[in-house]
Amino acid sequence: MIKGQYFAVIPAYEPSDDLVEIVDQLTNHMAGLSVIVVNDGSVSPKAQNIFSLLAGIPNVEILTHEENRGKGAALKTGFRAIIDRGVTGGCVVTADADGQHVVSDILNVLTEADLTSMPVLGARRFGKQTPFRSFFGNKVTSFFFRLFLGSNITDTQTGLRAFSVKHLPQLVKIVGEDYDYEMRQLTEFWRKTEFREIFIETVYQPNNPTSHFNPLLDSMKIYWVLCRHVLVSSFIGAIDFFILFSIIAYGASVEVAVFISRAISCVFYFSAMRRSVFKVRSSSIIMALKFALNIGLNLWLFPIVFDNLKEFIPNTLFTLFSTYMIFYIFNFLFQRHLVFTEEKVNAG
Repeated sequence: MIKGQYFAVIPAYEPSDDLVEIVDQLTNHMAGLSVIVVNDGSVSPKAQNIFSLLAGIPNVEILTHEENRGKGAALKTGFRAIIDRGVTGGCVVTADADGQHVVSDILNVLTEADLTSMPVLGARRFGKQTPFRSFFGNKVTSFFFRLFLGSNITDTQTGLRAFSVKHLPQLVKIVGEDYDYEMRQLTEFWRKTEFREIFIETVYQPNNPTSHFNPLLDSMKIYWVLCRHVLVSSFIGAIDFFILFSIIAYGASVEVAVFISRAISCVFYFSAMRRSVFKVRSSSIIMALKFALNIGLNLWLFPIVFDNLKEFIPNTLFTLFSTYMIFYIFNFLFQRHLVFTEEKVNAG
C-alpha cells in the first residue's frame, strides 16, 4: 500500500486558461504533489485544449465525466480515484478551478492539515470588495448554520478544504451531486470533527465569469440541507400538537393531554430527532435519560405556562399555540445543547 502521499482534487467545468497556470504552479511548488483534475462534462473546444495542456504536466491526472454531473459528483470521482490507489496516509486538498484560490493558499491549507493532523477550511475575509451575492449568501448561511446546528464556521461556502486521506471513504458516502454536497460535508463531517480555519486571500473576478453557481437553484439546495432539520422537527411537533389539541378538545385536562401526547409522540420522537435532526450517530443510556428529563420538564412546566398565558389570551387555540411555540424553542435548544450532543472526533 502507498503511504504519505499528497493530492489536490480540482473539479472543472468549462474552465478558463487560469487553471493551467494554477496546476503548473502547484506541481512546481510542492514536489510529489499529485493533482487530479476532474473534467465534469466540458464540451467546448477551448476546454478540450486546456485539458490537453494539463495532461502534459507531470504528476497531473485527468478524469472525465462524459456529461456534466455537478461539483459534488466530480469531487467524489477524484476521491474514489485516490481510494482505488490504495493510499493509506497523507492529505487531500480540494480547490476551485475558477481562479478564486491562489496557489500559496492552496498549499498553506494542505500544509496546515498535514502538520496538525486536523481538517482545515480556507476561510475568505468578506470586505467592501466582496460581491453582494457572495457576502449576503455566506453570512445568511453561516447564521443558519450556527442557529440550527450550533457550529461556528466563518466561510460555509469555501471550496478550499484539506483533510486526511483516511477520511475519504466517509466523504464519498455523503449524499449530494452538486453544490449541496459541500454543505452536506459541513453538516455530516466537519461539524462533528475537530477542525481548523485559516484565512485566505479573497479573489473575485468581475462578474465571476467562470463560476457555474446558480444563485437561486444552488442556494435552495444548500439551504435545504440546513432547513430540513427544522422541517423534520416541525413535522414531529405538528403531529404532537394535533394529538394534544384533540385530547383537550374532548374535555381532558391539560396535564392529561400533555402526558398522553408526549407518551405517543416520544415513541418515535427520540429516534427521529437523533437521526434526522441532530445527526448523532449513536445513542446511550445517558442520552436517553437526558431526553427523559426534557420530557419530564415538559410535563411539569407546560400546564403552568399554559394556565398563566390563558389569563392574557382567552382563546384556547391561541393560548395552546403560544405555549407550544415557547416549548418548541425550549426543547430545540435543550436537545441541541444537552441531549443530542456528540464529542467531536479527533482527526489525528
